[in-house]
Amino acid sequence: MPRVPDPTLPPWPQYAASAVEIAVDDEVLVLTPVGPADASPEPDDAGLLPGALPGGGIIWVLTAGDPYPATLDAPENAERNARLRAALVAEGLAVLPALGRALDGSTSEVSLAVHGTDRARVDRARVLAHAAAFDQLAVYEIDRRLRCVDVASGHVVSDLACRLTRRSPTT
Repeated sequence: MPRVPDPTLPPWPQYAASAVEIAVDDEVLVLTPVGPADASPEPDDAGLLPGALPGGGIIWVLTAGDPYPATLDAPENAERNARLRAALVAEGLAVLPALGRALDGSTSEVSLAVHGTDRARVDRARVLAHAAAFDQLAVYEIDRRLRCVDVASGHVVSDLACRLTRRSPTT
């Protein structure tokens, strides 16, 4: 059985300190992790995040770009993400544009947000299989919290409260 990664060793602290942006209709939902001193365990409105995210329940954010630790060029990453998107859509899953980024804006990675539909449900094993097919290290699992999940073991490496803000796609 794969070992649980040490959340204090790179790149896990950087992943835990990343914001996730999901483009939904005419706005961008920005989910930012907050430390224990900054947040209550749940948002003020208990239904805020699931209600704000399409389909409610769990949203998964994954990418096919830059298989860890490689760095690919933009066209290759775009082609890999297009193949991932096609595979997810072929399974009947809903896919939205997303972005994972460092809080200071120093790095970002084009990603896909995935959620189930009436036709198809999505669970951790299914998402991890897609991520593994593209040699990814981690995915994000989002409901009322922002979790970083190790692809190899399926273990949650970080589990943080998050703040939801909204912005227009142009800002």
